Amino acid sequence: MVTIILSLVSSARQAFQTRAALQAEILALRHQLLVLQRSSRVHRLRLSRADRFLWVWLRRFWSGWRSALVILKPETVIAWHRKGFRLYWKWKSHIPEGRPSVSLEVIESVVRPSEDSPSSSYDLVRHRRPPSQNWRTFLNNHMHSLVSADFFMVPTITFQRLFL
Repeated sequence: MVTIILSLVSSARQAFQTRAALQAEILALRHQLLVLQRSSRVHRLRLSRADRFLWVWLRRFWSGWRSALVILKPETVIAWHRKGFRLYWKWKSHIPEGRPSVSLEVIESVVRPSEDSPSSSYDLVRHRRPPSQNWRTFLNNHMHSLVSADFFMVPTITFQRLFL
């Protein structure tokens, strides 16, 4: 889907460019491929004097030369995207700070006196309720009015939420 959108944008951009600018962009992109192939084993790209001369020459004929100056490997872009998703989900699933939990010792120190003196005015102990209907009984009683639907969320490439 993304490649289709990128090719449509590229086609629309090419329709409005001059032929010389288009040829300069093709030359720049081919040069990028040559540089990548030449330095595929090295982590850092090395540009020769001829490479730098080509970019100075392209600058005179093509106003969009800066857009093609960045050379990235596909693995780098994929790693950035994975890191972005990891950061997004880490932020999304972070537990908000709230009231601190109470230890069991404190709970017992509050509940025990109320159990020991049944005449106290504070009823802190919760008494068990009588059992309610089970799940199968509930489904049988409400079968005529139930609706089933499946909703889920998909994060988009821009980290927006899409509900389906």
